Amino acid sequence: MIITTPLKYDAALRDETIELGKKYNIEFVERYKQSVKQLKYRSNDILVIGKEKVQYISKEGTFTYHPNFAQVRLRRILKGEDDPFLEATNLRKNDKILDCTMGLASDSLIAAHVTDSVTSLESVRSIYLTVSIGLMKYRYTLQQLEKASKRLTTYNVDAYSYLKEQPENSYDVVYFDPMYDEAVQSEGIDSLKQHANYANLTEEVFEEAKRVAAKRVVLKAHYNSPLFKQFGFMQCIRKNTVSHYGVLLTS
Repeated sequence: MIITTPLKYDAALRDETIELGKKYNIEFVERYKQSVKQLKYRSNDILVIGKEKVQYISKEGTFTYHPNFAQVRLRRILKGEDDPFLEATNLRKNDKILDCTMGLASDSLIAAHVTDSVTSLESVRSIYLTVSIGLMKYRYTLQQLEKASKRLTTYNVDAYSYLKEQPENSYDVVYFDPMYDEAVQSEGIDSLKQHANYANLTEEVFEEAKRVAAKRVVLKAHYNSPLFKQFGFMQCIRKNTVSHYGVLLTS
């Protein structure tokens, strides 16, 4: 992987990109008006750092960070409307939540609006880098969402490895939103799917999650996913929606 700037950049953006390369151990390549096609002679994996946009380019396609539906959802929440994720997680101000499947971090952002302690895990390095850096650089239309983005702690690690290292009851809520193949109408998710990890969740993962979660484990999955029954989740039926939430109480 290499890291570079857009075609148009200034000295400040160049310096920032160099520092990000050092931080994440990625080779910085001077843009010098080179096209993406030319840059691919150096590497098939290119991370482009713009002033307000972070883009990952690979053989699979292009993935640009965007908070997806988080802004729309937060506007509704601020109006007093219900949010299914917050209902399922039952988050409170002082709760600690572990998001084991960060993806675009939309749910993590909503969680961070409610509580100050949100940890998000992403096993795919390209997604982790694009989203973690994108969270810092994106120009949010809601001040509350910008504040929430600064409360996230992100790690490039798979859920099982991280959970095994955590003490018992060290988080109040452990959350999973695995990628699935069924069609979901979202441009942001469609671009993410090209790079996502489709590894199945296992009994070992959920056993660790139950050990670490002081209050509950929450699963978001396709409404006909076998995971709900397989691991004993109480499925929250939502009419006319593709995704349902499952809740497994641990206390």
